[in-house]
Amino acid sequence: ITDVGIPELNTQTWTSSNPFLTALYQRLGMTIVYANDFIYNVNLRYDDLKSKDSNIDRYLAEARFLRALAYYYHMDLFGNPPFTTEKDGVGKFFPKQLSDNMTEGRKKVFTYIVSELKDIESKLGDPGFAYPNADKAAAWMLLARTYLNAEVYTGVAKWDSCLYYVNKVEASGKYELATNYRRNFS
Repeated sequence: ITDVGIPELNTQTWTSSNPFLTALYQRLGMTIVYANDFIYNVNLRYDDLKSKDSNIDRYLAEARFLRALAYYYHMDLFGNPPFTTEKDGVGKFFPKQLSDNMTEGRKKVFTYIVSELKDIESKLGDPGFAYPNADKAAAWMLLARTYLNAEVYTGVAKWDSCLYYVNKVEASGKYELATNYRRNFS
């Protein structure tokens, strides 16, 4: 394979200059910017929009879910990402990390993700309500995945919390693992 960057990924010899890693980092940042902008603009016109569309709270929750998902990948793959919310405004400054210390920054991002997902849970649709929208089970699964590696992110294992949210997804009856093992990773 001669695609630039692919051989290095396949052989795990990549560096920080790998174009796919650079693109992923930038895409995660853009996802956060888009979510922040959407949340900011909807909140500016919330009353007007709410009178026209009863789903506006769910839309906001879904945007917050997507932002939390992007922060999860940023935290998991890169450690201590630049951090902004809708309160910061878009394009007004260079975002800063939550801490200059990698370990402390990652802990703070972890805490933010967990808090955000728990806050939006009741505002999301019920499990399986409308593919491809983010529903409660998507938030539960992201919480489970976040807690699965909590020891890496915070220094404290959270196995019980992980299992709690996995059980919620299973109990919803809307999602299950594929019987063909390989398809679970497709």
